[in-house]
Order: sequence, then C-alpha cells, then structure tokens
Amino acid sequence: MPGATTSKGLGWSHQREREALLPYAYGMPCPMCQQVMVRGQKLDLDHPIPRVYGGQGGMGRIVHASCNRRAGQALAVARRTRSRVVTNSASPRSRNW
Repeated sequence: MPGATTSKGLGWSHQREREALLPYAYGMPCPMCQQVMVRGQKLDLDHPIPRVYGGQGGMGRIVHASCNRRAGQALAVARRTRSRVVTNSASPRSRNW
C-alpha cells in the first residue's frame, strides 16, 4: 500500500528513520512484548512521545505493529475515559431553579 504512512500524517522523515532502524531490529526483542522481531513480521516505528500528545518522531524504536496498535488503542481508551464529564446525579435536571 504505497503512501499509507503519508496519508496518516507520517512523512518522509518518519519513513527514513524507520528504514534506518529496521535492519538493526531483526533478531532483537520487541521493547513492548519481549518476543523476537524477525523478517516478514509487520514492524512499526514507535514514537517516544505519542502523536496524540504532540510527538513528532525522532529517536523512535522499532516494535511489532500489533504491539504498537494495542498500545495506541489503550491510550485512546484512557483518553476517552478521562475526557468524560462526570455528572452529579443529585443535581436538579430542570432549568426551573
């Protein structure tokens, strides 16, 4: 799928960094799950600061794509949970104060 990273907002510098780090990742344990990363597996460049918090890249690490997606999903769930407004059920619901 050409251009997939570009369509996600990940440009040339992200692709270059991933290409540079990828050969060193083979045979090493994934920093997230500790399973060995081998050729043929889907591997991602993980951002040190998540993109949702303004991370731009640089000094990333190669991880399994599934680990990266799982961590991103957990982060999204945590952000949604924190952003919910807690309402007090004892407060009146009418505008007739």
